[in-house]
Amino acid sequence: MLITHRLVFSLCVEFDTETQSNDTLTRLEGKTGIKAEPVRKLRPMVILKGISKDVPADDLTKIIRQQNEEINEIISDDVDPKVYSKMLTLGRIGIDYQRVHVASFSPFLQCHRCLQFGHTKLRCTADQSFCLHCASTEHDCNLDRCKNTQHEILLSFMAGDYDIALISEPYIGSGEQVKSTFGIDTYQFFTGNKIKACILAKPRCGSILGLSQYSTSNFCAIKITVGNRNIYIASIYVEPNIDESNTLDKLDVFLKNTGDSHKIVGGDLNGWHPIWGSVKSNPRGNEVIDIIHSNDMYVCNVGNIPTFETVTHGRDRSSIIDLTFASGSIIDNILEWRVNLNISPISQHNAIDYCIDFDTSNTTYTYQNSTFLYKSNKACWPIFKDKLHTHMTLTNILEHDISTLNVDDLEHIINELTNVIHSACRASMHVKSRGTKPKAPWWTEELETLKREVVDLHHQLHAAKRQGMPLEHILETRKQKKELYANKMREESTRHFREFCELQTKENVWSLTNRLLKNATPRRPPVTLNRGSTYTTDSQETAKALLDHFYPDDSPDTLTRHHELRSEMTDLPQSHDDPPFTQEEVLECLKQMSPKKAPGFDNFTSDICQQFATDYPRLLTDILNRCLTLQHFPDQWKTAYVKIIPKPGKSDYSALESFRPIGLLPVFGKLLEKLFIKRVVYHAQRNNRLNKCQFGFREQTNTCEAIHTALKIIKLAKSEKHLSIAISLDIKAAFDNAWWSAFRDRKVILDHAGRRVTKTMSKGCIQGSTCGPVLWNIILDELLDARLPAGCYIQAFADDVLLVVTASSVGELESAANLALHHIVEWGRSVKLTFGPTKTKLIAFTPKAKVASINMDGHRLSFVPEVKLLGVILDEKLNFGKHVKQVINKAVRIFNTLCMYSRPTWGAHPENISTIYHQVIVPTITYAAGIWGHVAQKRCIRRALGSMQRGFAIKAIRGFRTKSSSAALALAQFMPLDLKGCPRYKMPICAARDDLKS
Repeated sequence: MLITHRLVFSLCVEFDTETQSNDTLTRLEGKTGIKAEPVRKLRPMVILKGISKDVPADDLTKIIRQQNEEINEIISDDVDPKVYSKMLTLGRIGIDYQRVHVASFSPFLQCHRCLQFGHTKLRCTADQSFCLHCASTEHDCNLDRCKNTQHEILLSFMAGDYDIALISEPYIGSGEQVKSTFGIDTYQFFTGNKIKACILAKPRCGSILGLSQYSTSNFCAIKITVGNRNIYIASIYVEPNIDESNTLDKLDVFLKNTGDSHKIVGGDLNGWHPIWGSVKSNPRGNEVIDIIHSNDMYVCNVGNIPTFETVTHGRDRSSIIDLTFASGSIIDNILEWRVNLNISPISQHNAIDYCIDFDTSNTTYTYQNSTFLYKSNKACWPIFKDKLHTHMTLTNILEHDISTLNVDDLEHIINELTNVIHSACRASMHVKSRGTKPKAPWWTEELETLKREVVDLHHQLHAAKRQGMPLEHILETRKQKKELYANKMREESTRHFREFCELQTKENVWSLTNRLLKNATPRRPPVTLNRGSTYTTDSQETAKALLDHFYPDDSPDTLTRHHELRSEMTDLPQSHDDPPFTQEEVLECLKQMSPKKAPGFDNFTSDICQQFATDYPRLLTDILNRCLTLQHFPDQWKTAYVKIIPKPGKSDYSALESFRPIGLLPVFGKLLEKLFIKRVVYHAQRNNRLNKCQFGFREQTNTCEAIHTALKIIKLAKSEKHLSIAISLDIKAAFDNAWWSAFRDRKVILDHAGRRVTKTMSKGCIQGSTCGPVLWNIILDELLDARLPAGCYIQAFADDVLLVVTASSVGELESAANLALHHIVEWGRSVKLTFGPTKTKLIAFTPKAKVASINMDGHRLSFVPEVKLLGVILDEKLNFGKHVKQVINKAVRIFNTLCMYSRPTWGAHPENISTIYHQVIVPTITYAAGIWGHVAQKRCIRRALGSMQRGFAIKAIRGFRTKSSSAALALAQFMPLDLKGCPRYKMPICAARDDLKS
């Protein structure tokens, strides 16, 4: 039997069987002062608004049934909820001669603040919050999930000798997931509901892999590899009354599928049982015990110290609902299990800590979170130069004649040179620490004292309970201290954040202010990934699956064209050798590289390489020229270190498609690429080998020119009364599948979940390569040079290919488009590239063109009302209204984030806000204004732009919202955007006309 408070004056009693319920009702009949009745199952209700008074109320049901066939079809005596759902879906129903509005009037709409019906917490005007369990105002029933509790847990976790933390009901704020913390890996699995269970882990504790196949929002499972053994650890949360998410079933599946391996599970299961110290058991506790026993698990809880404590109506309430249980193979390795009252005294849940005794001497673990190794921005370059000269003297590198070296000797010299530079770096600059921060910067001695006082009162309360002493005075004192402690913690964190915002200056606008406003996807720790119908099982397999997905193996040569291309690569052209690289050329290329960009596997940033080149320009130039002479690219310089980046906005991060790779190449390797690709581009331009329809990765071209060229053809066709369509073609993983057989022995390295995997690439291009974009253009130029049917025009910007087809009739349009698409698909097969029909977009700019049947590789293409081309949304009528709305919404999202860090009297520096407005917002809004700027003169567009601009102006002058828009823009010195966009529209048009005249 389960008893819960329903209202202040009533109880809801739940029985295991209907017989028990009927027996209790019989016994209570005739009892004075107690009224018992079965729980009524309330049916959902709707309210009909605006019904005429002339409609008879008695005939209302009959009228609704007769005049609304959609509802009459599903009306029955037993299934009223379907009628309720259908009426709400319709929105309006017919009654007599009216169409009246239907709204929900369900009694289940309850406020969780005042516990009244008819409104939600968002619209509640009550001054006090009521406990959801007992309707008391004496305590906060959600105190254990507040931000202060999360602060306490993180402080204790980072400062203490802990490696892993299992958290139930973590603080998530207004979002749905736990925010990431610097230096800590947060394992959580969002499956549609708010995160209720997560695991925190320090990177030092070994190879950890999240288990996506078992995890949900309420259940988080990971696998830790210690030596040759695997340990499965899970954090769990189960709702108090009803297991809404079937979490216990997920737990049972997890325990059965992991077999006889080491397993530890901990969390809030909201169950009672004498085995873990409860006075009695409840149905939830019995269910948990059945799962534990059936899977050979053992409860680790010892003693009778409660894990949950609260105070209601002046009485102390406590229970043991937080459990730890482990498999028999590891139960003896769990030592010093205890309920720790000192970790988070502000929470209603007491923390549990314990040790796992394992021999980690044989553990091999590879962890490299960043390729930034040296703090080169604080380097002492005179010491670097001195140490570099010393080590170069001790070696015999300078004694070699570089021009006579063979490939093996050249590789040996480069390896020696790398070691010398590392030695000079370690002597002249600090190595970056990879540890975690021990404390929050706003934590003070006063907060530490208040925390200790609350902890002491907690211990006094337990001592008084054991001795049977009165608790009222201690409870009241502890309540006051907890409130003081919580308020002080909130004040200190807010004060420190205000100071942080006010210290920002123009010098750190990009390093601090802009980073606060960026909505970057948080880093996600490694988890098992879904490969079709199965999941990866360990770190090695997961890392290999990622590399195989992003850098696929070359497919067999099945066409004659494939063999012809391979044979052409073996025949070297009979031409003169290129001139050697010069020292000035080498130094100029190094100066163009930013030291803030992540280095490659050798950990050398561009300023370190530039300093070495300045000290030994002849040596470096001779090595680069020898590479050119030998036609050899050093192995160390063409090895890429791969970082896996989660794509933003994905709902399932267990899919391989939810990530993208970034290849970090050594600076010296990028230098060699840049030097020789300049010669390739010069040769191609001199011989007019680059197609002018390729606008990407070329000098003096941009996206606006590409869009303008395509629109010029479309508008010309419309002016001549011709039909016109545009097809945006999608090349599946274009850079990953780019096929060139001239490259050899390229390698990629991935560190994932403590395991390092290396793969030799047989096709594809490292995204981060200097020569990759130019070589891609050379591949695609073959398609752009092809002869297409009359009325077809093809252009590209990198791998974004656009086909425009115009014709005088539907038949001609179909024939030309289908023939052109067939030729494009066949060309793709000849170079091992695949065009994806599912992601190909087809848009018609004339109504009659929509009846055309356009097919691509056996798939019928469907027309879409709009298509995004190089960041600009093109609609069927070319009025650009949706594009302007999208960029304004993007700017508004940035403004809403800015509001959290800026107030009328404090916050981000006004000059920083003005800088971000001019350098981020204005370019975002006016991007491609040369294409759409003419619509800025429309009244609706002017209002939308002015409304968005006004918010930034008020923040820039720290004004109040009552200030007029004109005054705010004038004081902030912001030009109205509708005036700014119009000149940008006219300038490209003038440039295009001049180009046509010439």
